[in-house]
Amino acid sequence: MNFNIAVRRRRVELIGLELISALTKSNLGRNKSIIAIYLMAFSDDPWTISGLANAAEMDRAIIRAHINKGIEDGEYERRKDGFVLTQKGWIVCFRRVRKWQRLIHPDVRRFLYRFFKERKSSSPLKEYFMFILSLDRLARIVKLEFSYVAALKVIEWEAGRAGATIKDVAARTGFSYSVIHKQFSKMDEQGYILRCNGAYALTQAGKRHSFRIFISSWRSVTLKEWIVALKMMTAPP
Repeated sequence: MNFNIAVRRRRVELIGLELISALTKSNLGRNKSIIAIYLMAFSDDPWTISGLANAAEMDRAIIRAHINKGIEDGEYERRKDGFVLTQKGWIVCFRRVRKWQRLIHPDVRRFLYRFFKERKSSSPLKEYFMFILSLDRLARIVKLEFSYVAALKVIEWEAGRAGATIKDVAARTGFSYSVIHKQFSKMDEQGYILRCNGAYALTQAGKRHSFRIFISSWRSVTLKEWIVALKMMTAPP
């Protein structure tokens, strides 16, 4: 990964790729982690299942199942007006977040730490959590699987003209060979990738498709999210 020379859209998408890959390799589970981060980042008031579903663009049944499991494990507490983290829940969730962050590429981790620290926010960690939640919500809005996005970005930004094999992308992203094979087959049928000498490279149609995903995703962000993204694109490496 040549992260230190990446700027603008490439930088933001490489950060997203790294967050997805680290989360997948941590085996923590996407939905479970996102629900926990919402409860950690916005802990002033209890969360309802409906509130979490609307904020995270997540199905209520999925949230209800995770909340009930968290209550059984002693990590969540049910109150009259919603759910909150217990003391055990705070400790467990912070440990999970640390495990996830340790798997992020050192260059990306250092950039994120410095970027949010230099924003002089009253809570840099909360802003970082909000950035993670924004990326997850956007992926749900455009209805793209993390494995599809991760495979596409590896081929576009890291493989180059030489292309990438299914095995390489699976190892890079943490997804299983069968999952990446499924996404490669889908992109191949759509005409977005082309096989050459055993590896797959992005076609011109694939590059246009990737750019459309970027545009359609960021049409849904708030003004505050746009400002953070623009500053991140142009900040020193």
